[in-house]
Amino acid sequence: MHLHHPRTDEEANKDAVLLLLASGLMSLFLLYTLFWRFVLFGNPQYVEFQIESATVSGFKLDDSRLTGTWNFTLVATNPNQKVTVTVDTIDVSLFKYYTPYYATNRLPSVFVNSSGHSHVSFKLGLVDHYISDFDAIEIFQEKTTQGLVSFELKVAVFFTYRTKFWGIWDLKDSHLYSCTTCDPVQFGFSPNNDTGVFTVEC
Repeated sequence: MHLHHPRTDEEANKDAVLLLLASGLMSLFLLYTLFWRFVLFGNPQYVEFQIESATVSGFKLDDSRLTGTWNFTLVATNPNQKVTVTVDTIDVSLFKYYTPYYATNRLPSVFVNSSGHSHVSFKLGLVDHYISDFDAIEIFQEKTTQGLVSFELKVAVFFTYRTKFWGIWDLKDSHLYSCTTCDPVQFGFSPNNDTGVFTVEC
């Protein structure tokens, strides 16, 4: 049989102080987070990516095997006036509808000044790459009936915000992630031509 001793006033006061201290620390952490995000950085928006130009050459579909070289130029836009953006990693992936991706590439980092733009150019290549029968039928029908073939381009990035506090201290917020899918990425083909030109802004 265990006897439970009633709590003393000293123990109750100690628990109340600990609870108050924990609440105070949580409030300070919340205020710090809000100050860091909204005051120092001005609630920044994510960097934006758009396709400026694109072509595909050597485009060939043989049954379910796809060949081609895609050349892309992206524009990275920083919509923020107070912060600069360093895009640390850029992973691009080309596909038709769903994964698996046809081709992927990791691009070098890029710096985008406040309210500025930067350009990123890259290639994605396929040689006799097997795709699904469904994708192959769609590509064949689009090219032969419309002279257009549509793909999707996924752009996944990790980036870092930087700003200066009172023009002195260099502050940063890193390991931020965003993902954009450009859809449709549409290429127009002339009859009997294996080169396609990007036709839809994305």
